[in-house]
Amino acid sequence: MKYSYGNNKRSDVSSTTTFDAVKNGERTATTRYASDGHIQEWSKLKIGDIIPIRSSNNDITYVRITKPLTKLSENTNAEEWSKKEGWSIEYFNSNVKPRLNEAY
Repeated sequence: MKYSYGNNKRSDVSSTTTFDAVKNGERTATTRYASDGHIQEWSKLKIGDIIPIRSSNNDITYVRITKPLTKLSENTNAEEWSKKEGWSIEYFNSNVKPRLNEAY
């Protein structure tokens, strides 16, 4: 959770990084990919678990898991995804949509 949105954030997001967006409640979900090699770890988390999220300068915030790991559908709505993630719809279309077959 230490990525800069740069020009790829939603217009209604004021945070500049994904970490700050989590802290400010502007990001409520995170997409993970099977090819990244950590899906097994994410799948073990249960609703109610609290996990640490670190920034690039090692600040920590804690988040509570509210939904189980869920495979993204080929019909994932770009606007809904964007509202949860803080990234723009264009970011979804160019970076996430091509990888939906492995996205959670």
